[in-house]
Amino acid sequence: MIRATDGNDQATVLVCDDDTDLLEVIGQFLRHKGFRIITACSGAEALQLCQQDQPDIALLDAMMPGMDGFHLCSQLREIHPYHDLPVIIITVSCDDLSVDQAFASGAEEYITKPIHWAVLEHRIRGILKRRKAEEAVCQHRDSLAHRQQLIEKMITRLRASNRFDTRNIRSFQSPAEKTTGDLVLSAFCSDGTQHLLLGDFTGHGLPAAIGGPIVADIFYTMTRKNLPMPEIVSEINERLYEKTPAEVFLAAGFLALDPSRSQLTVWNCGIPDILVFRRGICQQRVSSTLFARGVVSCPDDPGVSLDVEPGDRVFACSDGLVEEHNAVGTLFGQENLERLIILMLATNEPMEWIQKRVGHYRANHAQTDDMTMVEMIC
Repeated sequence: MIRATDGNDQATVLVCDDDTDLLEVIGQFLRHKGFRIITACSGAEALQLCQQDQPDIALLDAMMPGMDGFHLCSQLREIHPYHDLPVIIITVSCDDLSVDQAFASGAEEYITKPIHWAVLEHRIRGILKRRKAEEAVCQHRDSLAHRQQLIEKMITRLRASNRFDTRNIRSFQSPAEKTTGDLVLSAFCSDGTQHLLLGDFTGHGLPAAIGGPIVADIFYTMTRKNLPMPEIVSEINERLYEKTPAEVFLAAGFLALDPSRSQLTVWNCGIPDILVFRRGICQQRVSSTLFARGVVSCPDDPGVSLDVEPGDRVFACSDGLVEEHNAVGTLFGQENLERLIILMLATNEPMEWIQKRVGHYRANHAQTDDMTMVEMIC
């Protein structure tokens, strides 16, 4: 850490040279320029002084008996907290070998003898100024990271609702970052109608996750009041349209299964096809025909009504799953997903089996988007 400031604090310079006359001259010059100086006549003495008084920068003579400046610089790099102590090597010449040796030992700068005093002061001040700027950037970055962690914790707690009803539902979520822009919500009206929402906000990570609590509150509050799904779909759209920036919107699938569990109504607002499987075969696909929520203010829509039977399985997913790609850039795709669902149902695998298979398809490259999939059993 650089301790010097623009106020009265002084930066401490360690000067190490076996030439005591030159050591005295350098010390007097730097003291006159406002620096605090500690001096050593050998590498061993310099290491000992560092244990007593941590310098902000070191000025080391390259050629000293015993431990030369190059070796001393390397030694400092191995001792905490001096591994990043800025070092200037004083060399007799600026030939390639000396310069290479200086930088290889870990020096940040070099200066040649006879010393050009204005250059020496400029090099020292330039390094200290750069290090202070780097430290300020690191502190700002750490502060931002801390704030982000707090916001992530708040959003995670807001999204972690005990209102989620797990009956007849299986799902998995694989976020690309710590927080996810995808959400899965499930609840029952008092008459037995089941409401399900799979949502995918634009992007991923913290910006995408912020809208989740808003949508969840609308969904659960209106379902608890036994309001029909068309009103929920419309209210979420209008609230997001009013409250969020144009670039933030929610692709979503809304499902309402009547109390007899024989009539399913679907609203596909910008997600991949919603699939209905019966006895292991895909019977129906509901493609997106509606705008993602929050894009435009639009009238209510009655949705697509489907006849279903007990045991039918309804699947919805975010586009991060079907748009995952392998090492050569080939998308996983809807067809591959449907094949996996058929295999999963035939072998009675858990939902996470699909997540693992998509991960194998991705191989070693990083996940680029949130992936979520949900199954409703009729």
